[in-house]
Amino acid sequence: MPVRYSPHIGWLLGALLLNGLVFGLDAFLLALQTGVETGLHVPELALLRGLALVASYTALFVYFHRRYQSYRPEPLEALWTVLLAGLGLLLLAYGFDALSGSVEHRGAAGGIRGLLRARVFDLGQALYTFWTLFNLRELVLFKRTLRAVRYWNAMLVVFALSAFSLFMASYQQAPHLIARILGFVAILLMIWCSMRLAWIVYLPARKKLLALLLAGLNLLVMAVLLGSQLGFWPSEEVRREAGWLYDYPLEMFGLLTLAFGILYNSTTILSTLFHLPTSSIFERRQTELSSLHNVSRLITEVFDPEKLVRTVTTSAAEAVGARAAWLEVLDWQSGTVHPRLAAWCGIEPEQIAHWVNGELSRIVLENRQTVVLHSLEGRSGSLVVVPLYARQEPIGVLYVLKEVSFGFEADDVLLLRTLADQAALVLENARLFTLSLERERLKRELEIARRIQQRLLPLELPRYPGLHISARAMMAEEVGGDYYDFYARPDGRLAFAIADVSGKGISAAFYMAELKGIFQVLARESLRPVELLTRINEALSAHLESRLFVSMLVGWMDMRTFRVHLARAGHPPALLRRSSGETCFLRTRGPGLGLVRDGRFSSLVEECELQLDPGDLFLLYTDGLIELRNERGEEFGYERLFEIVHQHGSSARELEHALLEAVATHRGANPWHDDLTLVILQRTGGEP
Repeated sequence: MPVRYSPHIGWLLGALLLNGLVFGLDAFLLALQTGVETGLHVPELALLRGLALVASYTALFVYFHRRYQSYRPEPLEALWTVLLAGLGLLLLAYGFDALSGSVEHRGAAGGIRGLLRARVFDLGQALYTFWTLFNLRELVLFKRTLRAVRYWNAMLVVFALSAFSLFMASYQQAPHLIARILGFVAILLMIWCSMRLAWIVYLPARKKLLALLLAGLNLLVMAVLLGSQLGFWPSEEVRREAGWLYDYPLEMFGLLTLAFGILYNSTTILSTLFHLPTSSIFERRQTELSSLHNVSRLITEVFDPEKLVRTVTTSAAEAVGARAAWLEVLDWQSGTVHPRLAAWCGIEPEQIAHWVNGELSRIVLENRQTVVLHSLEGRSGSLVVVPLYARQEPIGVLYVLKEVSFGFEADDVLLLRTLADQAALVLENARLFTLSLERERLKRELEIARRIQQRLLPLELPRYPGLHISARAMMAEEVGGDYYDFYARPDGRLAFAIADVSGKGISAAFYMAELKGIFQVLARESLRPVELLTRINEALSAHLESRLFVSMLVGWMDMRTFRVHLARAGHPPALLRRSSGETCFLRTRGPGLGLVRDGRFSSLVEECELQLDPGDLFLLYTDGLIELRNERGEEFGYERLFEIVHQHGSSARELEHALLEAVATHRGANPWHDDLTLVILQRTGGEP
C-alpha cells in the first residue's frame, strides 16, 4: 500500500534541502577563507547563501501556515506545546556547549563541525520561532474578527520587513531610520495583539490556574532564550573573520517573536489573575446556558415523557446549584395533579412531605405565580415553586430546594422561570406527540378494521339470468354498522338482507360482524322472512347492549318464478317501481331487533309478498340516505327519494347513478354523519 504524505510536507522537505545547500555554501566559503589571506570576501557567494536562507525560512513558514489551516489547537494545548518547543531549543543550545559555542566556533576556529552545529541550532531556532508564532496566533485570533486578523497579519509583515532590512548586513552597522520605524510599529502591533485574551474568559477555574502556570513557565523560558541571544552576539573577531556566515534576518525575526511571546505571556498572567475571582460566576453562567440548551434540545430530539421529566428536573437543580428538585405533572386525562411524582433528584419521595404540603401546588397553579420561600418554618432552607403552563393550560409544578435560607437571588428565580417555560413547552410537545402517535395507531387499526369489514360484505354479487343486482356501501367513518348480504340456497331461492346497527364506529362494526354470522347460518334453513327475523332477534338479544338495536329487512326471491317475500324489523321501507312507472313504498310493520326480547316479537312482524315482472325493480337502503343533511340542515327525505326512483328507475344502473349524484349534490361540503347503503334488485328477462 503506497504511503500518503500530507500536502504541506513538501514545504518542510524543501526547507531542509535548502538548509543543506546553505551548509554547503558555508563550507565552501570557509575553505576559501582559510586557504587565502584573512578578510577575503566573496560577495556573489554570500548573496547566494543569503537568498537560499530566505527561501528556506519562507518554505518553513509556508509549511506551518498550511499545517495550521487544518489544525486548531485548544488554548491550553497551544501554551503547552510552545513550552515544550522552548525547552527543546534550550536543550539543543546548551547541548552545543552553550549558545556562544554555536557562534564562536563558526569560521576557521570551528571548522566544519562548528558550521554543522551552528546550522542545526539555527534550524531549531527557526522551527521554534514559527511554532511559537502559529500557536500564539490561535490565542490572539480566538473569537476572531476581521480587524484582529488584519492586525495580526500586519504584525507578521512588519516582523518580516524588519528581518529583511538586515539582509546582507552585519551587527557592525547601526540601525538605519527605516529599521527604527519598523521596530516602533512592531512594538505597537505587539501591544495590540497582546490585548487579545478572550480565551481566558471561557476557562473554568482549574484551567485558569493551569494557564497561569504554563504562561509563567513560557515567560521564563522565553526570557532565557532572549537573554542568551542578546548576551552572546558575535564577538568582534567573529564579525571580522566570519560575520558573513551569521544569520542576521533569522536572529531579528526570532528576537521579535520572543519579545512578542514575553509580552503576550505577561498579559496572559495579569488577565488570568484578574479573572480568577470571577471564575465561579462564569462557570455558573455556563451551567445555566447548558441547562437551558439541554431543555431546548429536548423539544426536537426527545419525546419520551419519562426521560423528559427527569432531564427537566436535573437541569433545574444544576442551573441554580440547588440541592434537590422535583416535578409534579398534571394527569392529561383527568386534569388533576398526578398523585405520583413525575421525577425528582437529590431527594427521596418520602422526604418531600417534610418540606412542602399538597396545597402549595394547588395555590401556585391557581394564582399562576412563582412562589419564593426564603426561609422554611422550623428548618434551614429556601424553596422556589414555579408553575408550568403551555398555551394557557396548566402542565405541572416545579420545585427547587436549597438547604440554606435566602439561597435564591432574583436572577436564580428568573432563570428558573425561563427554564420552566421551556420545560412546559417540551412536555406539551411530548404530550401532543404521544397523542399523535396514539391517533396514528388507532388510524392504522381502523384501516385494518375497515378492510376486514369490507371483506364481510359480499365480494361478488350473485349472478342469475334475468336478474340484475347493484349494491353500494359508504361509511361515515373507517368502520360502520351498515350491512347487506346474499345467500344462494340449493332450492333455487336467493336470500337477501340489509341492516343498520344503531350508532357508528367500532361498536357498530362488531355487531355488524356478528349479524353476518347469524344471517349466513340461518339463511341455510327453510325459514320464512318473519321466522328468520325472529331467530335473528333471539340470537342478538343475548349479546346486544340494552341501549342498542338493529334495523333489518330480509327476504328471499324464488329465481324460477321471481316471487319475492319480504319482512322488515324497524328498517326503512323498500321502494318498488314497476316497469309501467308505478312507484310505491312497501310498508310493513315490525319492531327493530333487540327492542322486543321476548316471544311477542314474531307476532309484531308483518310479511309482504310480491311478484316481479320484467323491468320491475325495488330499492333497499339504510336510513343514512333519507336522513342525509345538507349545509342548511335539510334532510334528503322520503319525497326526494321517491321522485328520483320514479323518474330514473327504468334500470338499476341508471337509478344507482342518479341516487349517488343526488346524494353528492344534496350533501355538498357537509361531512358524512351516518353510514349509507343501497341495494337495487331488478328483473330484466321475460316471463319465467
